Amino acid sequence: DGTGADKATAPGDYGSVSVVSATIPAGSLSLAVSVASLQESLFEADEKLSVTLSALVNTSAGDVSGEGTITNDDTAPQISVYDLSINEGDTGFFIASLSAASALDAVFDWQTYDGSATAADFTGVSATTATIAAGQLTISLALVTIEDLIDEPNENFEVSLSAAVDATFADDLALGTITDDDGAPNLFVADAADVAEGQTSVFVISLSALSGLDVTFTYET
Repeated sequence: DGTGADKATAPGDYGSVSVVSATIPAGSLSLAVSVASLQESLFEADEKLSVTLSALVNTSAGDVSGEGTITNDDTAPQISVYDLSINEGDTGFFIASLSAASALDAVFDWQTYDGSATAADFTGVSATTATIAAGQLTISLALVTIEDLIDEPNENFEVSLSAAVDATFADDLALGTITDDDGAPNLFVADAADVAEGQTSVFVISLSALSGLDVTFTYET
């Protein structure tokens, strides 16, 4: 095996070599010792392996430990984030996922951008770092919406990912939709005050609550 945090191990990274006797014949200066690395599909850091000599006969120790590097040739996984509908007043969880498992943490930043939904409708997120841990495929990004009592259209905002480390992006933008849960207000017409003949009667039309939508109606006498 190698040494350090990124050491190669057998049998996952290379074919294990047990203790083997080797001989440099008299009159020769060198002998090649082969260690075969194994092909895999896991994205990971370059890894170190070492060969150590022991039980020396007819020689003395110089540098008896050699190190090699197995260079990763697998493509970094891709991150995607998915659209989400959230009921007004609830907390929604946007899912960011990897296209394949990785031996390295996949790190990225995320933040929100207003659309028709603004600070009155949800708690925005400025640039925040998130990590999909090595060996995991997903992470949830929590977003809090704000309850109100106003009948209004469904409202939208965006979640944007950026600055990926040890990953790339397949889809770095998600649409969040806040689904309104308030009923339409009631409409009332008040009786008009008595007026003398020849004067104008005024009827006041009112709503039971404010609305985020234009309220239209027709009237007749």
